[in-house]
Amino acid sequence: MRRKYRTLLSVLLMFSILLTSKNVCEVIAVEKDEEQDHKVTMEIAGGRGLIVLLAGEKEYTLASGEKDRIKELSFKKGTKLQIKMKAEEDFKLKEYTVCYGNETKEEKENPDTESIELLVEDEDIRISAVFERSEPGQTEERLGEQIEEYADESTDIDEGKIKERTPIYDVESLDRILDSISGMKPLSQKDNIMTYASVGQTVNASVLRTDIGTISMIRYTDTGWENVQEWSEGLLGLSNGEWVYCADPNVTFQSGTKQCYDAGNFYSEETIKTIGMMLYYFDTYVKCGGMSEADVYLIKQCVVWSVLNHVNGWLSGIALEYGNGMNDTLGHSLASHLGNAVYEGASWAADEENRKDFRCSGVIMKGNGQDLSQWSYEYNPKGKLCIQKSSANMEVTGNNGCYSLAEAEYGVYADQACKNLLVTLKTDAEGKSNTVELSKGTYYLKEIKAPKGFAVDTRVKDVTVVTGQTNQVKLTDKPQMNQVDIVLEKRDKDTNTSKASGAASLKNAEFTVKYYSGYYDTASALQGKMPMRSWKLKTDTEGKVKLDEAYKVSGSAFYLDASGKPAFPLGTVTIQETKAPKGYLINTEIIVRKITATGNQETLSVYNAPVIKDEVMRGDIQLTKFAEDSDAEVEKKVPLEGIKFKLTSKTTGKSWNIVTDKNGFASTKSLKISDHGNLPYDTYVISETNTPKEYKKIEDFEVTIAEDNQTLSYIIENKLILSPVKLIKKDTVTGNIIPIADAEFQLLDQDKKVITMHTYYPKKEEISTFKTDATGTFMLPEKLKVGTYYFHELTAPDGYLKGEDVGFEITEGHNWEKPFVVEFFNQPVKGRIEVLKKDEETGEVLSGARFEITAAEEILSGDGTLIADAGMVIDTIETGADGRAASENLYLGKYDVQEVQSPDGYLLSDTKYRVNLEYEDQTVPVIVETLEIENKPTQIKLIKADKESGELLGDVTFKVWNKEAGEETATEYTTNQEGLIEIERLVPGTYCIQEKQTLPGYVLDTSIYEIMISEDGRIDGKETGVLKLTNLATVIIGTKARDEIGTVRKEMEQIDEVTIKNLQIGQSYLLKGIIMDKETKRPLLINGNTVTAEKRFVASKKDMTVEVTFQYDGSTLYGKKIVCFEKLYVESGNELIEISSHEDLDDEKQTIIYKEKTPSKEKPPKKTSEEETKKPENIQKETPSVKTGDTGNLWMLLAVMTVSGGCIISRSLKKKKK
Repeated sequence: MRRKYRTLLSVLLMFSILLTSKNVCEVIAVEKDEEQDHKVTMEIAGGRGLIVLLAGEKEYTLASGEKDRIKELSFKKGTKLQIKMKAEEDFKLKEYTVCYGNETKEEKENPDTESIELLVEDEDIRISAVFERSEPGQTEERLGEQIEEYADESTDIDEGKIKERTPIYDVESLDRILDSISGMKPLSQKDNIMTYASVGQTVNASVLRTDIGTISMIRYTDTGWENVQEWSEGLLGLSNGEWVYCADPNVTFQSGTKQCYDAGNFYSEETIKTIGMMLYYFDTYVKCGGMSEADVYLIKQCVVWSVLNHVNGWLSGIALEYGNGMNDTLGHSLASHLGNAVYEGASWAADEENRKDFRCSGVIMKGNGQDLSQWSYEYNPKGKLCIQKSSANMEVTGNNGCYSLAEAEYGVYADQACKNLLVTLKTDAEGKSNTVELSKGTYYLKEIKAPKGFAVDTRVKDVTVVTGQTNQVKLTDKPQMNQVDIVLEKRDKDTNTSKASGAASLKNAEFTVKYYSGYYDTASALQGKMPMRSWKLKTDTEGKVKLDEAYKVSGSAFYLDASGKPAFPLGTVTIQETKAPKGYLINTEIIVRKITATGNQETLSVYNAPVIKDEVMRGDIQLTKFAEDSDAEVEKKVPLEGIKFKLTSKTTGKSWNIVTDKNGFASTKSLKISDHGNLPYDTYVISETNTPKEYKKIEDFEVTIAEDNQTLSYIIENKLILSPVKLIKKDTVTGNIIPIADAEFQLLDQDKKVITMHTYYPKKEEISTFKTDATGTFMLPEKLKVGTYYFHELTAPDGYLKGEDVGFEITEGHNWEKPFVVEFFNQPVKGRIEVLKKDEETGEVLSGARFEITAAEEILSGDGTLIADAGMVIDTIETGADGRAASENLYLGKYDVQEVQSPDGYLLSDTKYRVNLEYEDQTVPVIVETLEIENKPTQIKLIKADKESGELLGDVTFKVWNKEAGEETATEYTTNQEGLIEIERLVPGTYCIQEKQTLPGYVLDTSIYEIMISEDGRIDGKETGVLKLTNLATVIIGTKARDEIGTVRKEMEQIDEVTIKNLQIGQSYLLKGIIMDKETKRPLLINGNTVTAEKRFVASKKDMTVEVTFQYDGSTLYGKKIVCFEKLYVESGNELIEISSHEDLDDEKQTIIYKEKTPSKEKPPKKTSEEETKKPENIQKETPSVKTGDTGNLWMLLAVMTVSGGCIISRSLKKKKK
């Protein structure tokens, strides 16, 4: 029984010891909060790819190029997650693993899906993805097989030696890859070696960490393998903690001072670049979160040696190996990592496409022992530049063989003056140029040679090349065109002048002008060809035709050059008269003119206007004169001979005389001027000049020669021709009838004199004006005789301008059912909206403001045609340098003007302006309404204050820059005495704000704050963005003075512990102390001098405790109470600035009390050794206070209880024995 108790006691003691030593606090668990966050970790363990995590509407991304390739997130329990894994180009997803806590829940190789769904439960989650190249080359495939074989192979260990092993990579293949890189070689040392400026002149190197692992140098042969050498120096580094790598494994490492040299003095640029690129490859594509610090260091060391060994030829045919049969913390083979870093890294570095974007450098550190090295890389991929050429006027050049976009040449220059030509771009038929690669930066484009049919563009275009992007610059050339003033000149054939014969006129001859997109010499060559455009043009009074709207009768729109003037494109123009002018015969000749390219200028002058001669119409007049028989019953007419008739031209006044023969017949053919008529086209007054006395003279009458070779015969009387006339009002733009009443007109004769008429219902009335009815028409109450007339408008219909006089000619009779119709066109009055944009504060005009003009109601033309529905955008306008913008001419009505884009640096106005374009009168063609609109500038307010006191801080300097433009564009601002910075007129974008210089005694806040100005100029929807930032002040928060001995003595030493918070790490400080006499409240004087001490220190942590030691003669301190005062200074240049102090005479922790001097007494008996060693029992030790959740004392209590229980059991056993 006793043995059982003892056994029980032993078990209890062991159990208590186990619990207290392990401190297994988790046994007494506090109930977990169900709302506790759980960690979700994403990791890319190999290769190149992307992991995207979707949680609700939030998206989180981890890319293989990010540092450490790991991202940690936190989510509540019950959160649903969607994970998507996407490989980069040339890679594929090899495998992924999902772990809940320490348990692998899902693991798939070569998965058929790249998307999974997870639920956050009670444990942390880790998602790890491995990507691999999708189509490796033959050598890479074999390498992958070797790496996998080696990683999976179970090693047979016997006395520390590996019996069988497979190379991690093929050494010969690696050598071939490195041999393929030209320029890989060491350099002979130069006599004058310059130090590597970025590192400095000397450094201190040492072993930062030992026992990190071993690198083996293995030589494989057909019969086996040999471990040639091993390296296990440890992790080498500098005094600042930076790693360095062995540059010569044949020499043993020695700590100490090293001299730094540029690696370029020892190795070629290509060698240095290869090392840097392989290290980049490892950092970017190989290194994963499962690797330890030692793994990373040793694999990088292998990378450096693999290149230097190849270049220096230290140990030929060796393979560097590390981590054989070992995995990282994620279960990845370290041998695989090493093989990928060395072999695939070398293959990647050997690619010329990759090499051109790298700049690498290195430092060789020489001293006692082996050489050390550091290597760096700068990856600067280039951008691409090309141009897309197009025509500035596709209406001219489209489908036109006289123009081509091919063979344009542009120079790419490094300078704006275009002196330094870098490369030439040439376009193809589509206007696309070759693509060139350039470093990022600004370049200048200038056209050297224009393509066929285009003028050379002399402007210089600056372009920006961005890394990894192709900048396709869109450029246009203006087509060469021939501005034409006079298309042709019409002349009278007989006079060879522009003066017409008789009543004929060179005006209103019509010519059809056709343009063909090609070069043709004759009209016959154009048979079957379709013109690109054609126009019907008419001559003016001088017989000239101009390429102008005023001369166009019908046809296509004119081609316009860049200045907006009508011009002929390159090609062929034909001219043919299709309607002769009044009184002339038509000339049917087809005239051909070619417009060909010359020189490089836009405007050509190769067109030669033809002179076209027309022959005037001619005719004859023959008269028969009869004497009226006195016998009314007799119808026989008696001819009169010798009667002279005078024919006078009404146009020129020239006259001719003819005389009747015996048959009473007279004819102008007797003049014998021309074989197709003797009188030119004209109206002639025929007067009888020698009427026989017995006959009454006939009244003069008029005869008109209106046709060629026409013979008019008269028996001295004319039949009168009459016609009714109807006027119809029409809209010039739409061509529709204007259904508006009371448009008022006058009828004018040929001399523009007013004609009056009579109406007979309801009564006879004489009228001189005529009005339209509701149909927009009226009918004259009387018929008109043959002749020329004009309608003169007195009052136009509402919404229209008063029209010009419209002439018409009555030449034949009409009836009332089908009257002669005259169409009178009116131009509708339009309106224009103008905007003047200004700065609300300064009144300065603003450019770049864009407005939309929308119809506020249905917009109708005067004839009722619907022009626009309500709400339709009619026009978009933008203010220019003068702050003004104007719309196109608009139909009358109500419109809304809304700003849709504010000028850069200004708030977008949300006001909608209503404009009513109303008709004024018939003489104002365009109604102009002007709006003056002001904009507020964008504004950011930055407020700086003390974090604890709230005091506003002046003289704090900040840097502000546009995030997209980069920090190099930063502008500095300093707070005023109210701690305020106001920044106005910033363009939309994201801005970064960083404190550059704070006040002495404050911690510099290096955080970068971002604030975004939206496109409407607002910040978070507000007109002014306010950012309040605070700083922590450096303060003394506590002191504790102590005297280690505690008695008065001559060589006094007192220590003052000063606790300071919010120090600026790296800042130098000075702490000064002085001893005060509490009784006198003045500084303690020893031999007439104050007692002071000071301590200089550089802050290594944010909060620190600094000791100041006072040393002085303390012989006189009996009965004294002394107090330590402290002041903290910061060094600013040569000036010390006090930033905090602690001076409290009543602070007990600062106070040291010395007892009064006691008189001498008898020497007490000497204590025994036992008494000397015995400690007083009444002295209490300081016991730390118990903290909430602290379970250490709980387990100690449990252990004591267990021991106590054991003692009770033992005592009971003794009692039982008794």
